[in-house]
Amino acid sequence: MSHFWQQPQPVQHSLLSPGLTRPQGDALAGMQAATCKGMAHWAGSGPTDETCRTCAHWGGDRKRVRRFESGELRPARCAMFTRLSQGSLGDGVEHDRAACRHWLKREKPPVAVRERKPAAPEDAGE
Repeated sequence: MSHFWQQPQPVQHSLLSPGLTRPQGDALAGMQAATCKGMAHWAGSGPTDETCRTCAHWGGDRKRVRRFESGELRPARCAMFTRLSQGSLGDGVEHDRAACRHWLKREKPPVAVRERKPAAPEDAGE
């Protein structure tokens, strides 16, 4: 006897929903592979030689982006993704991702890796 109610299938997370067609051609497939969750559009669809770090949307309104102890930038959320997805925060996007078509020039982009200042020499016991 078959049941009219079936167990729900587990959700598979993907950038594309199952109803969408797969990319045609190598260019779009490459952009899909380079895009991470949380980006507003395909990586590489924006200006050439620009990255998320140089975009005004990357990191939102924060003036400073937190860094790891090594001085490298942490992934930050994209404000345009949040706007387009009607408030969903999305995942953090790495600073070195290729810019998407929503790229907007940032006035003062953060330095990719900040050099650590050398420790001040301690006074020798005189």
